[in-house]
Amino acid sequence: MDYGATSITKTTPSLLSGDVSETEARDATTLLLTGTTRTGKSHDIDGNLVTVSKVTTHSYDSIGRIIEENGPLDDSVALDKTTTAYYTTYDASWPNNFGRVQSVTSFALTPVPLFILMGEVLFHTGLAVKVIDGV
Repeated sequence: MDYGATSITKTTPSLLSGDVSETEARDATTLLLTGTTRTGKSHDIDGNLVTVSKVTTHSYDSIGRIIEENGPLDDSVALDKTTTAYYTTYDASWPNNFGRVQSVTSFALTPVPLFILMGEVLFHTGLAVKVIDGV
C-alpha cells in the first residue's frame, strides 16, 4: 500500500505476469473517492500479453452523496453507468423521504457489438435472407 496526499495505491502479484495495481484518487478537500484505476495484464485476441487499464469515476452532489458511477468499461465500447437520485423536496404525506434515495438507475448497454453479433447470427442461420425475401 502506498498512501499519497490524494491517492491510495495497492499492488498485488498478477497470475499472468508482473503486478496488478489499483489506485484510488480522492478529492483533496472532502477525501471522497473520485476515481479508481486498475492496471494489469491480459491477453488480446491473438494471445499476446498486453497491459490493460480500466478507470471508474465517481461524482457527488454538494453534500457528498454519490450521484454517478461510470466505468470500468470505456464509454465508446459500452455504457456502464449507475446514477442515483434523491428526494429533494419535503412532502407532508411522506415526511421521512426528504434526502433519501429516490431511484438508482443502472445502464449496461453494448449497442454496436450486440448489433454486429445479431447480424452475424441472422446471416449464418439464413434468417436474414428469408426475412428479406419475405418483404
